[in-house]
Amino acid sequence: LGAGRVLCRMTDSIKQAEFDFNKADRLGWINEAELPTGQAVDGATVAPQTMKHMLRAIENHLGKNEWAWPSQLTLASELGCTERTIRRATEALEAMSLLITQRRK
Repeated sequence: LGAGRVLCRMTDSIKQAEFDFNKADRLGWINEAELPTGQAVDGATVAPQTMKHMLRAIENHLGKNEWAWPSQLTLASELGCTERTIRRATEALEAMSLLITQRRK
């Protein structure tokens, strides 16, 4: 992903094209989800709680639609971790089809 801002879009499956539930529903899903341990591109494992914390932080940045533009630095600051941890969590969530990212131009 590299440094800078990324577009974050949370989705419950790769087949879901639209985000069709509200904030309370999204937070409920995040809180109740039993995520497996994730894996980043570099092979590092990512704890389920780390991914859930990140999804909650992204949820806090969502506007009236399903799009959010938090920087990796912002997320790291909010979660009290490093940008590398954010990148790894992002990669793990993307691999599970729970997050879609796109470099912001």
